[in-house]
Amino acid sequence: MHAAYCESFVLAKKLGLNTDLLLDVLRSGLSGSVILETIAHRVIDDNHEHQFGIDVALKDVTLFCRLAADSGATSAMGDPAR
Repeated sequence: MHAAYCESFVLAKKLGLNTDLLLDVLRSGLSGSVILETIAHRVIDDNHEHQFGIDVALKDVTLFCRLAADSGATSAMGDPAR
């Protein structure tokens, strides 16, 4: 979902569309969330400041995948992401 938000706002900006209106539309449905607000404002404001290290993300996903495997569950998203 995060990638879809990012791509939607980047495309809207490139097309010269009103990104505030796009945000209002997305807020009005099930997409409305803290994540949407954070991502939207970062893209709209061209804020590319580092927020979360890939090494930390890799550690977290690896731990999740290990936990899933140890419990006998499958992870359709975790393994490909890792």
